[in-house]
Amino acid sequence: YASVGEELMAFGLDVERATLTRQSSVMLPGFVQEAWASSRTPFLYVAWSNGGASDSVSGIEPRGDRHGITAFRIEAEGGLHQQGPPAALRSRPIHLTGDGPGRHLLVAYNDPSGISVHAINSDGTVGSEVPQPSSLDVGIYGHQVRVFPANDAVVLVTRGNEPTSTTREDPGALKVYRYDDGKLANVASIAPSNGIGFRSRHLDFHPTGPWV
Repeated sequence: YASVGEELMAFGLDVERATLTRQSSVMLPGFVQEAWASSRTPFLYVAWSNGGASDSVSGIEPRGDRHGITAFRIEAEGGLHQQGPPAALRSRPIHLTGDGPGRHLLVAYNDPSGISVHAINSDGTVGSEVPQPSSLDVGIYGHQVRVFPANDAVVLVTRGNEPTSTTREDPGALKVYRYDDGKLANVASIAPSNGIGFRSRHLDFHPTGPWV
């Protein structure tokens, strides 16, 4: 799958010839931001927004006023069939993932920095948002959210912001939370050099070793 603006395209893959063939496409209500495919069910979840494209003069990202997640059932040949109405989100989603059992979706936001958790209903549709503690430490400029392989913790990669002629640098950090069936709780903030110069955007887990 690949997207350009609001269009999400499905491609067939020929492994032997290393080629892609465009098969179909669907239109989302806003620009595609991120997608997550469940490993346990035939569903693809796509986060979208009508905000986020930087102004070429000011460099400011418009917030937009329509943001959401659309669930799609993945058909036999890879085509997508929308499953239920889109679920509204609070602001532009910058990253989306699911937990190990495929029972919840986790969304990262950058403006303002934040994280939300949403139940996945038994029919694959996006359910209600799971309330989180108001004291949750979400740092500055969340850029990616991932669930630990053991499904017992979550990390939010917060990029921070570079200094400008009028503002100081905002520190970056990895915000780690305990995770229990959709509920988050603060565990640690990992910020080398107090987060100055630490502007990581993404992380990944080694498939067999204890490394990130």
